[in-house]
Amino acid sequence: MKITILMDNYSGKDSRLVAEHGFSCLIETPKAKVLFDTGQTGSFIKNAGLLEKDLSNIDAIVISHGHYDHTDGLKPLSEQIDLHGIPLWTGAGFFDKKYAKSDGSQNYRGPDFSEDGLKDMHLVHRTVQYPVLEIFPDIYAVGMFERRSTLEQPNPHFLVQRNDSMQVDDFSDEIMLVIDSGASLTLLVGCSHPGILNMVEAVHERFEKPIGALIGGIHLNKAPLEHIQQVIGCLIEKNISMLGLSHCSGDLTLEVLQQHAGTFIKQSVGSVFEA
Repeated sequence: MKITILMDNYSGKDSRLVAEHGFSCLIETPKAKVLFDTGQTGSFIKNAGLLEKDLSNIDAIVISHGHYDHTDGLKPLSEQIDLHGIPLWTGAGFFDKKYAKSDGSQNYRGPDFSEDGLKDMHLVHRTVQYPVLEIFPDIYAVGMFERRSTLEQPNPHFLVQRNDSMQVDDFSDEIMLVIDSGASLTLLVGCSHPGILNMVEAVHERFEKPIGALIGGIHLNKAPLEHIQQVIGCLIEKNISMLGLSHCSGDLTLEVLQQHAGTFIKQSVGSVFEA
C-alpha cells in the first residue's frame, strides 16, 4: 500500500510542487486506486503529473467533508480526465450549505458544485450510510462518530444550513478512510472536525487491529497551546506508530509534535507513505 500526498499546506523540498491550503492524496493498493480529497484548486493535478501519478485510472474518489479546501479541485479534474462512471463517496449531508463566521459575517465554505453538477462530471454519487463501509477490499469509509471526548466540542465558528435554519456545524457528514495493510491500520483524515480523539476511538472500537499510522489534518491551527498539548498527549498514549499530520493541524501543533520525533513525520506535498 502506498499513499502519496498530492496537495497540502506545506510544499516540501521539491520546488516544482505547488502547495495551498488544502489536502489531497492518492492511495494505491493491490486492489484499488483511490483519490482522497481534491484540494481547493486543480493544482493537485499538476503535482500528480510531476510525481508521475496517473489519475486517469482511479477507481474511486472519496471526499472527507464538504469544505472548499477538500472539494474544489474536483471540477478541474473532471475537465482534464474522463470521470464517467467513477463513484464519488461522501458522507450523508455532504451538500448541506456550510459557512464560517468571519468579521461578523457568514461566508460560504462549501463546494463549488451541486449534487446536480456531479451529473455534468459524469460521476456516480454514493453516500456512506453506515459507521463502517468497505468500499474496496481492505479500504473502509468510516463515519458517524460519537462525540465522547470532553476536549473536542463543536466549533461555533462553523455553521451549516439545515431545514432552513443556521446551526453550529456538527460535521456529521465527515468521513475518514481506514486501510487494513495486514498487521495494522492506516487512518486518513481530512480535517477531523468531529474531533480526532473521537475518530480514533471509533476506529479502536470498530476494528480489532492496532493503528500503525495517522495521516492528514486534525484542525488545531487556531487552538491554544494547552489544548494542543492535551490532544497530542492523548494521541501519543494511543500508541500510534506514526503521526503524519499536516494541512489544518497548525504550525504550533507540528512544533509540539517535534518533541515526539520517533512518532511524528512531517508531511508535505510529495510525501510518500508505504506499509
